[in-house]
Amino acid sequence: MKHRSRFLTLLLGLVSATAVAGPSADFIERGQLAPCPSSPNCVSSLATDDGHRIAPLAVPGDASTQMAALLAVVRDMPRTEIQAQTENYLWVVFSSRLMRFRDDVEFLLGPGDGVQVRSASRLGYSDLGVNRARVETIRAKLSQGARVSVRASE
Repeated sequence: MKHRSRFLTLLLGLVSATAVAGPSADFIERGQLAPCPSSPNCVSSLATDDGHRIAPLAVPGDASTQMAALLAVVRDMPRTEIQAQTENYLWVVFSSRLMRFRDDVEFLLGPGDGVQVRSASRLGYSDLGVNRARVETIRAKLSQGARVSVRASE
C-alpha cells in the first residue's frame, strides 16, 4: 500500500507539472521570447551561449507568408496543439509519444526572412537533444516547402 501511495503521488506530480501553463509571460509583457534556463532542455535563436543557441529559421516572404509556412509545417507534425497565434507570434505545444511530456515551441516573426525560435521542455533537466532536433526538423520541412513552392511557380 505504501508503494502505491508513492506511485500515485509521483503520477500526480508528473501530471500537474505537465499541465502547467507554457511559456513565461515575457512575450505577452515585453514582446520577446523568454531566455533559456541554465538547464540543457531548451534552445533559442536569441541565446548567446553555444549550448542553447540555434540559428533563426529562414522563412522568405512577409509575415503572413511566414506564418502560413510555419502553420503548414507544425500542423503536419504529430501531437501538436496551437496555443496562441498573433500576426507575428506562434506558440505550439508538442507532446511526446510515450509519456506525453509537453514542450513549448515559440516563433517570433520579425522584419526580413529570419524567424526567431525557442523550444523548451516543461519538465526535467535534460531533453537528450529533443528540442534541438525538433527545430532542425521544422527547418528542414520549411526548406522543403520553399523548394516545392518555387517549383510550382516556375
